[in-house]
Amino acid sequence: MQVEMETLKAKHTWDLVKPPPGANIMDSMWVYDIKWDGEGNRIKDKARLVGKGYTQQLGIDYNETWAGVTRLESVRMTAAIAATLDLKLWRIDFVGAYLNSLTKEDVYMKQPEGFVEPGFEDYVCKLVHTIYGTMQGAHDWYETLTDTYNELGYITSRADPCVRYKRENGDYTLTDTCTDDVFGASTTDEEIKRRKHEMGKKWEIKDVGKSEYFLGMRVQQDLGVGTIRLTQRPYWEHVINRFDLGHIPLRNTPLPVGILLDTNMSPKTESETKEMVNKPYRPVLGSVMWGQLATRPDLSFAVSLLSRFQANPGIEHWKALMHVIGYIKNTLDYGLTYSRTEELSPLAFVDSDYGGCRDTRRSTSGYVFTMAGGAVTWSSKRQATVALSTVEAEYVAMSRCAQQMIWMHSWLDEVGIEYNLPGVIKGDSRGAIALTKNTKDHGKVKHIDIRHHYIRELVKSGKIELDQVSSAENIADLFTKPLGRDHHHRLLAGLNFR
Repeated sequence: MQVEMETLKAKHTWDLVKPPPGANIMDSMWVYDIKWDGEGNRIKDKARLVGKGYTQQLGIDYNETWAGVTRLESVRMTAAIAATLDLKLWRIDFVGAYLNSLTKEDVYMKQPEGFVEPGFEDYVCKLVHTIYGTMQGAHDWYETLTDTYNELGYITSRADPCVRYKRENGDYTLTDTCTDDVFGASTTDEEIKRRKHEMGKKWEIKDVGKSEYFLGMRVQQDLGVGTIRLTQRPYWEHVINRFDLGHIPLRNTPLPVGILLDTNMSPKTESETKEMVNKPYRPVLGSVMWGQLATRPDLSFAVSLLSRFQANPGIEHWKALMHVIGYIKNTLDYGLTYSRTEELSPLAFVDSDYGGCRDTRRSTSGYVFTMAGGAVTWSSKRQATVALSTVEAEYVAMSRCAQQMIWMHSWLDEVGIEYNLPGVIKGDSRGAIALTKNTKDHGKVKHIDIRHHYIRELVKSGKIELDQVSSAENIADLFTKPLGRDHHHRLLAGLNFR
């Protein structure tokens, strides 16, 4: 606590003033945490003073709250680019990030508990800089850091405003920023030093060097072989220990083949409800979801399916979730690998089941994009409407996949990375592919929402190309239904995922 107070004073976070008549005086509180390294080792204890921002009044104490953070797919695309172009990875943290931005509104706060200035007991803190916990804190820091990047000559991506790059004297730097953490990739060690030095002149930073951890992901770069690997073993071990799931038996697939789940399995009697009272379904599923979003495309369908029952899960839903945990325990070291020897341009696989949701009879779309030989973005999502045929379900899935392809092309354009055109999407539905090229069977598709026909325009303009692949070789099959062990792992090998 003393260290935190010294930091607050050093950054001139507030001035002590008499409380103005009628002013809203925000309270504060101390929050305590333990800092761990990526291997699960305890580093230090930390105390932070935070404002009780929920007592602030909109239009008086704050106006804006939104702040951007980099997308996880942007981090993975950066890793793929770094592997292909032999860029060197680096990291920095901003010390007391929120404390660097000036407040735009008059915000008053009670003096921190335990640190009231003697002789000034009736004074309050008028914030000069925003502090953690305030409603506008994240927004003010985001704007402050954006201004800094602009002053330093970085170009900001519109596809992801937290992705920025800089070219100077033949060198290239690409950065992803998540609040106070920067994940960077540069052409040379000298370029890394320059970028850290110029940022260090603006703000106090902590040079994390070649730390292997970012947002809970372990990032391992082998410049000799030309690979970058993303895994999360310490995170999964923490989840298993936190929820005391060490006794769950190992499984070979995320879900058993042919599993059928619906809302009819939700508790209906008092005894069924009691059986689920002590089952932490939502916290466990939420923890699995974060891992899936970060490095585990193989969990995507299972998370999508089980998320449909969060409001009132039953014992069968819980058993299915424990099956997922058993699979995770058996695959703790599975992760994404990007290689300089693989093609950098995005390649997509897309698929759909037909009416797989037992409650709504809607279909599930699934896609996965690879760059540098590894998955960079993926999705398993129930469609918004009921499809009247398998062709329609596949067509809707392809349209959604095409939208993602265009976003990725925009992302690459804006950071100065070349790629091949047209973008290739591989699917296993001959009928759906034909629909993207002609309107011969108009009578069968005239009811489809006009927005799904966007893909036809992309195909006609040469931006997208649809190629057919056999069902057995369609990697996106992983994202639409549970598969048998051998088929599941064979498709994972196609993603270089192991």
